[in-house]
Amino acid sequence: MSHDIFSPARRRFTKAAVAAVAAVGMAAVALPGQPLADDFPTRPITMVVPFNPGGASDIIGRLVAEEMSRILGQNVLVDNRAGAGGAVGTASVANSAPDGYTMIYSTSGTTVVLPLTNPELPYDPDEQLTAVGQLIGLELILVARKDFEHTTIPEIVEAAKADPGAISIGNTGVRGLAHLVANYLAETLEVEFLDVAYQGDGPQLTALVNGELDLGIVSVQAGSSFLQNGEIVPVAMLGDNRASSLPDTPTVAELGYDGFSAGTFGGLHVPAGTPENRIQKLHAAMAEALTKPEIAERIDAFSAVAVGSTPQEFTDRILSERELWRGILARLPEPQ
Repeated sequence: MSHDIFSPARRRFTKAAVAAVAAVGMAAVALPGQPLADDFPTRPITMVVPFNPGGASDIIGRLVAEEMSRILGQNVLVDNRAGAGGAVGTASVANSAPDGYTMIYSTSGTTVVLPLTNPELPYDPDEQLTAVGQLIGLELILVARKDFEHTTIPEIVEAAKADPGAISIGNTGVRGLAHLVANYLAETLEVEFLDVAYQGDGPQLTALVNGELDLGIVSVQAGSSFLQNGEIVPVAMLGDNRASSLPDTPTVAELGYDGFSAGTFGGLHVPAGTPENRIQKLHAAMAEALTKPEIAERIDAFSAVAVGSTPQEFTDRILSERELWRGILARLPEPQ
């Protein structure tokens, strides 16, 4: 399948990324009262991915790290430190020296959901981490079992209102992101679903294929082979955009629910206190890496969107999403 890697959205991103690179180049010229930029980096940089090898975060992290290595002239080495939903690796970076030589591949889970749901989280993302920028947005999709009689949002709303709680919807863990998205969707549609928790995308997809579950929320990447084989049916995209691999599947917002948007992301953070000029150099390398057509094409193959946002834009997104999910969590019953 060919991909339009220079679509209007991506052209806008490319202009922003080029501007970021140019801005950092200007910042390297000392102005009165400002110190000259140092020669960072002078040794390899570690990018900690807080999940096991082989997943989307690991693959995209390695892809970007390889390109950043070329740009920076120093190796960016990926170190997988999995555990506790990403908390183990994230905590290790939060407590690292703030010198720009250690980064964390950060996600919605580690920066948004865990701080809301884990009172014993071994790090404070706001106090101990500083954003470098958002790398990608990963699209989520509402899917249905292939023999489910209601496969459009209007049909689902009508059936759910006629029999509240009769339609089951899966998630990948109580109070996890998919659970929050399912309840956000139910609130938006003004319906009641029956929440069913599974231990990950695999068991949820298996339940859908076996006809044991009506609806599920997964990333397009996780569900791609099942969708291609017709084992599950796409209902609606849950984020801002249609997926390039599913151009006929509308977003929930397009169906009349303006403002509805739910997705996940991957980005980079460094320990708080890292010098600003080093953060900007890392951001410039990240942004430049994402402008490479071959990188954009491979990211698109994951049904993800290259973003390349500034540190402040990434921080703003994290805080905004945390407030959204804080409200949803407050309306959920306490776990038994």
